[in-house]
Amino acid sequence: MDLLGKEFTSVEFGEDKFLSWDNNVNYPKTLGKTGIVKNIHDTYSQYICIRFEDIVSFGRPLELHWPIEIVMNQILDKERLDPVYLDNIYKEIFKAIKVICQNKRR
Repeated sequence: MDLLGKEFTSVEFGEDKFLSWDNNVNYPKTLGKTGIVKNIHDTYSQYICIRFEDIVSFGRPLELHWPIEIVMNQILDKERLDPVYLDNIYKEIFKAIKVICQNKRR
């Protein structure tokens, strides 16, 4: 699944090996705000960078890392509820059934 460029709404996360919600003053500022997935961390692929355009830090939009599992689960949950996503799944199922039926006739 391609996460880059998708919207993520900030949620609190528990203690992590490298990240801590409570030990970083910037995380609480983002709670409930929407950011855009920028990239996956180069060294630690279990983290993903979120950019918050409406929160400025040192003159630039705030960028923070989140555990990728939290981000991926939230985005997947949103997409599963999206009518366009569901419609595409139904179309793919119907195509597969049609191919199966055609192959059985041969």
